[in-house]
Amino acid sequence: MRMRLGSYFNALYPHLDKVKALAHLTGGGLTENIPRILPENLNAVIHHGSWQVTPVWKLIQMGIGMVVIVDKTVAADFQSSILEPTFVIGELVEGEQKVILN
Repeated sequence: MRMRLGSYFNALYPHLDKVKALAHLTGGGLTENIPRILPENLNAVIHHGSWQVTPVWKLIQMGIGMVVIVDKTVAADFQSSILEPTFVIGELVEGEQKVILN
């Protein structure tokens, strides 16, 4: 999921009980940051084009922002509880702690 501007803390804190992991993506992006939060037996499959790139991200060329990993059974509820725009950008699958850009 990606959120636009402002503090991620204020948006996420009330919902941390649903969160399994967080990755703040700045330098290094998806392929270097997400593996740090994955268990050894999982890969993250990220689907290109599954999120909107807002003008500010185009301007600063700084990645997606914040990735939040939640169980897929609560993903829709989690998204509706966040006031900022969010996107399901991928899924976790069996693997070796890697990110697959699909």
